[in-house]
Amino acid sequence: MVVTGCNLHNRIELGFTQGRMSLRYETFMSRFEEWEKFWQQKAREEISDHEYDRGSGPRGDDIENLSTEEMLEFVAPDANEVIFDAGCGSGINLLRFHSKVSRLIGMDYIDGAIKRCEERIASRKIRNVELIQGSITEVPLPDHSVDKVLCMSVLQYLDDEKVRTAFREFTRVMKGKGILILHVKNLSSIYISSLRVAKRIKLLFRRQANLEYVRPFKWYMNELTDAGYEILDYNSFNIFMVDALPRRLVVALQGIELRNRNKPFFRAGFIRRHGSDLKIKARFG
Repeated sequence: MVVTGCNLHNRIELGFTQGRMSLRYETFMSRFEEWEKFWQQKAREEISDHEYDRGSGPRGDDIENLSTEEMLEFVAPDANEVIFDAGCGSGINLLRFHSKVSRLIGMDYIDGAIKRCEERIASRKIRNVELIQGSITEVPLPDHSVDKVLCMSVLQYLDDEKVRTAFREFTRVMKGKGILILHVKNLSSIYISSLRVAKRIKLLFRRQANLEYVRPFKWYMNELTDAGYEILDYNSFNIFMVDALPRRLVVALQGIELRNRNKPFFRAGFIRRHGSDLKIKARFG
């Protein structure tokens, strides 16, 4: 998980940027160092790589295989491409894509995550993956050096200006007509918006609640367009998710969504815009 430049305070703030409303949710963690400490500690815990990245154990081979299939379908890797995974965590997407592309570069801010990646790659004798430690707001790569950038489950830790800085860095390192693929938490969903309310109530009672910078679908569309990107596709999952659903029901619903993802209902624009886990594919230039 790449987390960088967060200026986190113990409040919920309604921010306005360039005439657009962006809801910014901030946690009890008052310094970026606290987030770093959290992820470093999590990387050292005796938990699986899957739990480190996802916060829970695997959902079963059937669902995990469907999830991988959907990701490959959305990213559409090419054998001649160089893909940069900006916020690689323990390397789940490095494992998914290494056999599909020419070269992969995985980067994370947390050295514990990089160590987990190194172990996974070494154990599988993967030769076309390079690992670096760094920040998505100061990417240690040359200009025009990658074909695609993946940034998955990272931007909720950055404020609006840092996200814009990251977009500029992604643009810099991509070759002409490069592709950017994001996975973000979607405030336009029932789950994320209701979770925000629940956490806000906790704050009112002075209970700890780790609130993040979550944004609606339209915010990302506007910002990417302003940055010079053409939106190629988007989708979302966990459409029917609400807080405190039993895990078995969550997995069942996820299976329904994944198996039927290309059916007309799940391809409808409204549905694709309102799942809690939103993916966006955009091309620069």
